[in-house]
Amino acid sequence: MKVNHYKNYRWLMLAVGLFAMSFSFAVKDRTKLLSRQWIMTGMEVNGKAISDKMMERQQRSGILTILEFRANGNYNIRISTPKGRTTKRNKWRFEDKQKKLVIITKEGGKEAEQAFDILKITSKKLILSLKDRRETQIFIYKAYKPKKRRR
Repeated sequence: MKVNHYKNYRWLMLAVGLFAMSFSFAVKDRTKLLSRQWIMTGMEVNGKAISDKMMERQQRSGILTILEFRANGNYNIRISTPKGRTTKRNKWRFEDKQKKLVIITKEGGKEAEQAFDILKITSKKLILSLKDRRETQIFIYKAYKPKKRRR
């Protein structure tokens, strides 16, 4: 029985090519998944969750944290309190095969970076972890669409 090695080689190359293409689409999907607005719905510090009731109470009293990531690397954080609203414009990028989200802030002419581990990202949920010397903070966000104002 004669084996056609060339035909097997073509199938192998096709399979490798499809695998590589699927990986490149997955990489693009992380940017697409992140590029939206997110509202903070929960937080943990060293494994202790801030209660849902407290988060709801803050939202009802007008305290909100909204993140907006754009595909071009721009990032806005909007913090609303009863005393007013603050918006900061920064930059972001992925690192470590898109497992880390790095936020680049600029204050006083100097850049500072904070690297968050991405624990989960879907079209509806984003969970980030920030570790420093003393504590681990976990931030939980859900996709946010602002309510349209009636005129």
